[in-house]
Amino acid sequence: MRASWLRWHLLLSALLPLTAGFFSGCSGSPAPSPAPSNQQPTLQSTVDSLVNTYVLSAGVPGVTVAIAQNGNMIYAQGYGYDDGKRATKATDIFEIGSITKQFTAAVIMKLQEQGKLHVDDSMATYLPQYGFPSAITLRMLLTHTSGLADYTSFPQFSQWCTNGVSEATVLTAVSQAPLQFAPGTAYIYSNSNYFALGAIIEVVTGQSYESNLDQYIFQPLGLQNTYY
Repeated sequence: MRASWLRWHLLLSALLPLTAGFFSGCSGSPAPSPAPSNQQPTLQSTVDSLVNTYVLSAGVPGVTVAIAQNGNMIYAQGYGYDDGKRATKATDIFEIGSITKQFTAAVIMKLQEQGKLHVDDSMATYLPQYGFPSAITLRMLLTHTSGLADYTSFPQFSQWCTNGVSEATVLTAVSQAPLQFAPGTAYIYSNSNYFALGAIIEVVTGQSYESNLDQYIFQPLGLQNTYY
């Protein structure tokens, strides 16, 4: 559901300016005469048609859509149902999944601005206890060019999700897994990169990842309904 929301958020941003002439009413009665050229579909009818069609065809249980223009919210609506079969509302909170990586990257860059780290530092400088290759830099973690295996593909990942797991356990497993390629020679998306960056943020600041998000992201941007 998270991926579907993101895709539609992006698609709506791209498609809305193009949809004005693409939608017309449908019913069992004969088609009415063409409407005058100055009667265009409303924003609500255009978005509703797009999203409702997608929810039905893709089997998405629920989704919310919000559209802003020049800093003002001009449309917000929930579609479908949540897991409890309750109608989705525009105010419902969804997990944002890997969009969290953008927050992590922003905090890393803020720490570089403050002179507390540099993106070309070796990750081993901050996590020496795990034996990560010294060739892997923070820049490689940020750009998914480190070669670290993705911990979400490990056999024990499902058990971790069910029972919980310590940061040290995950980082130990990642450090002991074979590299997918020599650091800096290729690109493969790996969640381990940003898991390690989150740990590095904690080491550098002496604060939890959650506290750093609050300090550098949530409070400055006024994100009152976003939390870790």
